[in-house]
Amino acid sequence: MSTSSNKPKRVKKPAKKRVAESLKKARGEPMREEEHLPLKGGSPQATVFGSYGLVKKIRLGRGFSPSELQEVKLSLAKARKIGLRVDIRRKSKHPENIKKLKDYYQAK
Repeated sequence: MSTSSNKPKRVKKPAKKRVAESLKKARGEPMREEEHLPLKGGSPQATVFGSYGLVKKIRLGRGFSPSELQEVKLSLAKARKIGLRVDIRRKSKHPENIKKLKDYYQAK
């Protein structure tokens, strides 16, 4: 009976890199730059409001819902063409997102 497993050994990062990352984290800087880049064309990001019991939580969403786009009189194809993200799974309609869309679409 062998005790070795087929898993590859975990390779530790070099000490300098670990120290640099922990210093960044302590300063509150983003760990990876690509996650915090603006979307192409500087388009707005949809916000989603979730709730767990009585606690409300606001987070960045995957895209605007089709009902929010209809409110601004934008089709899905046109919204994608001008660089907006669309989340077809969402059914909700938030006034904050509609205001963002109107401001962005009128500026274009």
